Amino acid sequence: MKRTPLRRVGKKGAKDRAELRSVRADLLLRSRGRCEGRGFSELCTGYGTTAHHRLRRSQGGSNSLDNLAWLCHPCHTKVHACPTEAFRDGLLCHRETA
Repeated sequence: MKRTPLRRVGKKGAKDRAELRSVRADLLLRSRGRCEGRGFSELCTGYGTTAHHRLRRSQGGSNSLDNLAWLCHPCHTKVHACPTEAFRDGLLCHRETA
């Protein structure tokens, strides 16, 4: 089987990852390692694994602590599968409400 080469990360991507790494400890402290979706998905494990951006990076969202939520994988998947519910519950937001 042919191996796919890893995509290079540019300077902007490397800076973005470094910012996220620096905030991650505070995010874990705030959430105590628990999913901040609070059962958003029926399959919620209760234990967070993913830093989720409430205002998407593509829409100008930052890596600041107030724009991040610590979610378990099922809740994070449901946020992106059901954006209407996620907006209602505050797990996604529009630029003007950020």
